[in-house]
Amino acid sequence: MIMKQFFNRWRKYLKLSPDAESCLLQQAERRKYHADERLIINDKHPPCLYIIQKGMAFGYMEYDEGDRIPWLAKPMESLTQAFDDIGPYYYATYTLQLATDTTIWCLPIAHLKDTIKTYPRVQELLSLLTDLEIERCRRHIDVLQQRTVYHRYVALLEVSPEVALLTSSSFQAAYMGVSQSSYYRAKQRYLEHHPKSKID
Repeated sequence: MIMKQFFNRWRKYLKLSPDAESCLLQQAERRKYHADERLIINDKHPPCLYIIQKGMAFGYMEYDEGDRIPWLAKPMESLTQAFDDIGPYYYATYTLQLATDTTIWCLPIAHLKDTIKTYPRVQELLSLLTDLEIERCRRHIDVLQQRTVYHRYVALLEVSPEVALLTSSSFQAAYMGVSQSSYYRAKQRYLEHHPKSKID
């Protein structure tokens, strides 16, 4: 069911053969997590493609160089590990928290590579997921480009309302690229002007 929902969403952009869909269905592993559970994905785990089927995950993507990037994914968005000949090579550590009860589809990269050799159009499916990743980054950049902390907070609510509603204040501050004290001042100002807001 999980993969059928995924394929149904993408058939308007790309139609895979029944055999290709069946191959991916056989390889898929469905993992369920409860709200507030924490999940660490690093080089101790076999490289996989992870797709959020339901719910939302948020946290940080960290590289060996020490960079720590706020990260989140909503339904049908994904994260990847150690893509080399499939795409740009990198190996990040994800430290995630589940904002709500969340279901994640996991597909081992080794199986995915074999599937692409047999069914090349699966590569196009990965390209679609990459487009979603780019769109997610654009939403984040829209927030960071605002000229004041207050305007960043307003943009956060407009561009990514689920971040403001479902994630911790410390993550929101990191997502906005500001200190927590600046974040709280911006939030307080917003609430003064919008007393009926659903924001806690």
